[in-house]
Amino acid sequence: ERAKKTASEKEEIKLFYKNMQVLNEVGQQITSTHDFETIFLKLRESVNRLMDAECFGVRIYHPEKNEVEVKYEYDKNIRTKPFSFSMDNDNNFSVWCIKNKKEIFINDIAAEHKKYVKEIVVVQGEMTESVLFCPMILRDKVIGVLTVQSYKKNQYTKAHLNLIRTLSSYAAIALQNARLYEGMEADIKLRTKEVIIQKEELEKSFQSVKLLSEIGQQITSCLSVEKIIETVYENVNQLMDASSFCIGIYNSTEQRLDYPMGIEKGKKLPFAFYNLTENDRLPVWSFK
Repeated sequence: ERAKKTASEKEEIKLFYKNMQVLNEVGQQITSTHDFETIFLKLRESVNRLMDAECFGVRIYHPEKNEVEVKYEYDKNIRTKPFSFSMDNDNNFSVWCIKNKKEIFINDIAAEHKKYVKEIVVVQGEMTESVLFCPMILRDKVIGVLTVQSYKKNQYTKAHLNLIRTLSSYAAIALQNARLYEGMEADIKLRTKEVIIQKEELEKSFQSVKLLSEIGQQITSCLSVEKIIETVYENVNQLMDASSFCIGIYNSTEQRLDYPMGIEKGKKLPFAFYNLTENDRLPVWSFK
C-alpha cells in the first residue's frame, strides 16, 4: 500500500511540475507578443498537452452589444467560423459563466447541466459530454470566457479546473494587452499620418515662400507693367490654378481700377477698368 501511495505521489509531483512548466511557457509567450491570435494558438497547444481538449475556445464578451463573440475556437482540430450569440440566452453555459462570474465543471452533461441551465442548447456543432468554462476576469470585470470540452465523459478533475482558472487569467491579461496595443498602433498610425500631412504642408509652404521670393526678385527689376503681370502670372500658376489672372491698379484721378492687361487661359486680355462706384464688382468691393 505504501509503495502504491509513494508511486502515486511521485506521479502527482511529476504532473504538477509538468503543469507548472507549461504555465510558465504560456506566461513567457504572453509577455513576448501583443498578437492575441498567436497567444490563442499557444494557449490551445498548451491545453492539449495538459488535458483532453477536443474543443477549446476563448469567447469574447461585448457588453455594449450584449453579445458573446466566438472568434477564437477549435472543435475537433477544425477552426470554428466566427459567430456571436446574445447574452439574453439563459440556457447557454457561456452566458451563465459571465453573469455569475463562476466556473462550470461538468463530467456528465446530461446528468449535471441543470446545476447551471434548464436545458442543453448547442449553439454550434455536436453536444460534448465533459465541459469546463472559466470566466476571464480583469479588475473585477468579465471580459470573456475560456472553455475546454470533450466528447467523452469524466475527463476532467479539480486539478484541470485549477489549470484552466490560471490560463483564463493569462488570457484576460493577454486580451487586454492586445487591445491596448491595437489602440496604440491605431493612434500611432493616426499621429504618423498627421505628421506626414504637416510635413507635406510645411514643404509646400516652404516651396511657396521660395517661389514668392523668386517672383519678388524678378519683378523688382521690371520697368513694364505688362512684363510684371506676365512674370507674376507664370509663377502663380505653379502655386495654384490661375486660369484667369489680372492685376488692377488704382487710378486716383479717375477713381477707378485700371487693368492694363489681363491673361485668361494663356491669352492676353485688352485694357479694361472698373469705376469705384460699381459696388457689385468683386474687385471694387475688395479694394474698398
